[in-house]
Amino acid sequence: MKREHLISPVVFLMWLNFCLSPAVGQVTIEKEKSAVAYFQEAERYYEVRQLELEAHSFRQALFHNPHYAMAFNNLGATLSEAGKPKEAIEAYEQALKLRPMWAEAHRNLALASYQAADYARVFDHLHEAIRLKPDYYEAYNNLAVLHHKKRNDREAVACLLQAIRIKPDYADALYNLGALQVAMNKRSEALSQYHKLKSIDPGLAASLYGGIYRGMILDLRNK
Repeated sequence: MKREHLISPVVFLMWLNFCLSPAVGQVTIEKEKSAVAYFQEAERYYEVRQLELEAHSFRQALFHNPHYAMAFNNLGATLSEAGKPKEAIEAYEQALKLRPMWAEAHRNLALASYQAADYARVFDHLHEAIRLKPDYYEAYNNLAVLHHKKRNDREAVACLLQAIRIKPDYADALYNLGALQVAMNKRSEALSQYHKLKSIDPGLAASLYGGIYRGMILDLRNK
């Protein structure tokens, strides 16, 4: 899940104009400062993997500023990581009500929907993320995983190739392409992905290599 992080307090007011919805005018400056303080507290909890406390702090931020799109987005990421995709979806929907053109929030909602096995919603929001951000290589990778889930490996390969065209050193897409090629009995092509991966992510490369020579069906990476 894509999280957003605060910038230096020195440019706090400039940041507010960019990150919060136009409805921010309804919230007092003091409440805005309290909301940001709780957001920063949530980030500290994230660093030490205290998900319940992190979610609580994001909710406190939203209590002080209910128009805080970034807090809704990061609350969704926290809930998703805690294995609560339905609650995460609700948080992402609120973020998108405030910032409907936010490609990253559309992708996050898609990933939470994948957790909840709502595949129609996954498809819709990944396509919207790509429409808003045509070079969104992570979204192409996620779309490939969805196509594979629906047993449409030709479309999955096309999405992965597009992700790699945009970012040639994108390890997850190289790994997923190799894994699909193993499943399609195209081991020589899978080896090509292995050789590219060796210098990018040796751990992923080793995992792919094992799959190639054991003929194993490998799980695709959907981060």
